Amino acid sequence: MMKKSFLVLGFIALGFSLVFSSCKKDDEKKKEENTNPTIKTGEITLSKTELYKDDWVYFSFESGAEVSGVDSNNYKDQPNWDIAFHSRLGRTNSGYSTNNGIGGIYEAGTDFAAVEVADNNAIITDSIVKLISGIDYVTGPIYKNVPGNITFDGAIDADNSHPPIYTVNDMVYVIKTANGKYAKIQIFDFSDDQGESGHIVFKYAYQTDGSLKLK
Repeated sequence: MMKKSFLVLGFIALGFSLVFSSCKKDDEKKKEENTNPTIKTGEITLSKTELYKDDWVYFSFESGAEVSGVDSNNYKDQPNWDIAFHSRLGRTNSGYSTNNGIGGIYEAGTDFAAVEVADNNAIITDSIVKLISGIDYVTGPIYKNVPGNITFDGAIDADNSHPPIYTVNDMVYVIKTANGKYAKIQIFDFSDDQGESGHIVFKYAYQTDGSLKLK
């Protein structure tokens, strides 16, 4: 009986040791990801945009929040937003999407922690994307050309079911902000906590000092 008791206690002790070791590693990982005091990190669930309207949600890394007062009539002249989304489309404060911004974007793999330095030479600025502005029940979707960034194509895929099932590609995107700073984001969901689809959910790390370092 004593041997069995010691054996059971040994397994229990080993279990506690493994759990403690795992927790310790998780804590160390978190510390490693936040060792740079100039890096601002966060996670956000954006508001949902209206279907078929040229209606976008604008986000600022500096404030870590959606930007109010920006709409389809004035966004090109607004310097206080960095990225924006309409359903599965995205845009940056660059190229065709702005009159003054110097932003952009590029894909950087699927390992968020591994993206440590931004590459300014890889930046792609905004051009034109196709927004669905309506449905013709004979010919199908009606498209409208609007400023946006083609780099976001495929970030969120939809199948042909009704309602569609959405799949996020886990890509890490490096963003050049409107004023030339850098951030990285990873979209990991297309629905909010209540399961309503249409909400872009992403985590980010933003370099506040203007350097290329993202970790």
